[in-house]
Amino acid sequence: MRGRPATVRNVDPFTGEGPAVNLVEVEYFDGIEFPGEDTVLWECEIGAEILTGGGLPRISDGIQPDHPDRFAAFCDAIRWSSVARLPGLTSDGVALVSPWESAVMPEPYQLYPVLKALEMPRVSLLLADDVGLGKTVGAGLILRELLQRRRIRRVLVICPASLQPPPSVAAQLPITSRPNSGSLPDLPG
Repeated sequence: MRGRPATVRNVDPFTGEGPAVNLVEVEYFDGIEFPGEDTVLWECEIGAEILTGGGLPRISDGIQPDHPDRFAAFCDAIRWSSVARLPGLTSDGVALVSPWESAVMPEPYQLYPVLKALEMPRVSLLLADDVGLGKTVGAGLILRELLQRRRIRRVLVICPASLQPPPSVAAQLPITSRPNSGSLPDLPG
């Protein structure tokens, strides 16, 4: 449904004036947190289909459940690969995940650098704009999108010493911080 796998939680049929419709509550299970569930009019959904034969097997049929480690690995594989399978919201391209997983409401112009970064084989962007227009938010969206798609593993952030967090705060962050003394090392050549 809407390009995402989902399970049906509840169906409320409605019969009134006009044709009968069904109000369906679904819960998505692809690992993307927002939106995690929807309530839709089934007859109005475009491209929604019911997949049969996908029910849970019965243990009484002689099928043994998977070991918990194997099942956890299967769930991780589904979650890690789900981003690459999402169809675009307005085109055939891959949909963005970072706006849904961020704690901010990005402006449309902040999504343009994210789309440009996804088109680049090696991302190299300079984000420059007036003060207060969301360069940090844009950079965060790009990083989140690339991390989610497993295109990057590490990030180098260069900033002046006045913007670096104090050591007591840096120790609590889930990052490796290597503050520089202000001088660059001599490079060979």
